[in-house]
Amino acid sequence: MQQNHLDKLSNQVKEILRFDKKENSVLLLSMSSELQYKLHDLEMCLISHNSRSREFITTDVPINKDNIFAKSLNGYSDGTGFSNLGFELFFPITPKLCLFLYDPKTYKITNSNSMNVKINDKDIDKINKYFYLNSNSNLYFSEKISEDYLKKHILSYEKHSKNKILEDSFRKHTNSKGQDSLYEFRIDSSQGKLILPFIKMTEYAKTITLKT
Repeated sequence: MQQNHLDKLSNQVKEILRFDKKENSVLLLSMSSELQYKLHDLEMCLISHNSRSREFITTDVPINKDNIFAKSLNGYSDGTGFSNLGFELFFPITPKLCLFLYDPKTYKITNSNSMNVKINDKDIDKINKYFYLNSNSNLYFSEKISEDYLKKHILSYEKHSKNKILEDSFRKHTNSKGQDSLYEFRIDSSQGKLILPFIKMTEYAKTITLKT
């Protein structure tokens, strides 16, 4: 009876917490004044490029969050709350410019100019892939982006469905008798890891380990 009750409860919670990324993005923009306080301790970097064959795309989820620091500790996506240690935010503002906000306690920019980093085609592809993986259903780009480029470098990566993300966010914990004793829900909608060569961990970040 207890097990059936837990399963029923988890299904109810899943239904309540089903989310729409597009609606979340609109909500995020509407809360910009409130978020300003939470983002005030982040450093800013402008990512740009001079590529002749590539540009940044954007999507119906224009603001993309990540936390490579947290993912390196626990092995799965976590820590993308605005106040989390290691928080990162990527926001493409033009086809050639992408705003990057990051936590200076955990990351350092290795480029000589830490406020303006120029990247190559390979890194543009990494960023565009990440934007695609975390989009809802629409991509936006200029006429410079060809269908062949999208198919070869972006759309070839498999996205997780909304239901798959939700299912992966639920975990069952068992007690010493092997019985289900606790349901844990940890949702994080970011997919993949955006690892760029000019972003490195600080010495402080390297001293932090995951408590078990």
